[in-house]
Order: sequence, then C-alpha cells, then structure tokens
Amino acid sequence: MSTEATHAIFAVAANNGWVHVYRDVKTLLAETDMGAGHEPTVTNTIEFFNASGKRLLPVFGRDWTLTDLSESGDPADPAAVHARITAVIENTKRMIREHADDFRKAGFDPESTIAQLPATAGRSLSDIADDLEPNFGALTDPPAVRSLVMMTQGSALHMLLCHSW
Repeated sequence: MSTEATHAIFAVAANNGWVHVYRDVKTLLAETDMGAGHEPTVTNTIEFFNASGKRLLPVFGRDWTLTDLSESGDPADPAAVHARITAVIENTKRMIREHADDFRKAGFDPESTIAQLPATAGRSLSDIADDLEPNFGALTDPPAVRSLVMMTQGSALHMLLCHSW
C-alpha cells in the first residue's frame, strides 16, 4: 500500500457502472470534466468514499461548484465499498463477455482483457486503490501527457471501468 493510497478517493457510479480513483481530494477537485463525455445511458450520479470506507459528502461553494468532500456522520463501512468496487469489476467482466465480438473486432482478446482487471478478493481498499489509480484513476498530468499515458497504460481498461465503454 502506498502512502497516496491511504488518501485515495473512490468515485463510484450510483448504479455500480463505473469507478474512478483519485489520489486525494485535491486531485479530484482539479478534475474539471468529471462526468463529461459519458454516453446518455451512463449515470453521472456519483457517490464518494475514502480508503477507510467512509462515505464522503460533496461540499459546494456559493456558485454550486464542488469545493470539497466532507466525511459523513455514518460509520466507515469498508466491506460495503469493497463490494461496490467488486460489483463494478464484475459488471465490466459481464459487459466484455456480452460484447466479445466487438472486442475482437477492436483488436482485443476478451479473456486477456478480463485477466487484466484487478482482483479485489481479500484485498484492502488501499491496495485496490494502488491497483486502480495508475491506469484507471484521474491523472493530474497536462492533457497532452495524459493522452500519451492513457494510450500506453491501459486506456481500454480505463474506458471500461471509468466510462462504461
């Protein structure tokens, strides 16, 4: 587990259709296009959790811009957050298998793609964040660098887990 993973933020679609991992709240707040570009069928209803399993509530400024996340009064429930992330990965596996021909046409082997998805069983949320963040998180690099990184480091998997591609 990296030090960064202890501050990780999971943004999970309310329907478990996708997950993003952010290194910390500051990184999440720097994301100016959160939810932009999703297909109309992809939910932009988002729930936030930290690596200890605590639900985080959005804090808005006077202009209704997201300015922070604040811990809810609910007790941490890492098992529930773990189950949500596992559900996203399982939904992604199911989608890959349902559209296997499309994946093959795009040059991907469905089973090899599934094998690259992170395992969650028996792993802490911080460890899962470590696995997800490099390829599936919101990168803080400039757009040109981000594009290059996404083309070379799991761009298809990022699209699957983060954008329900």
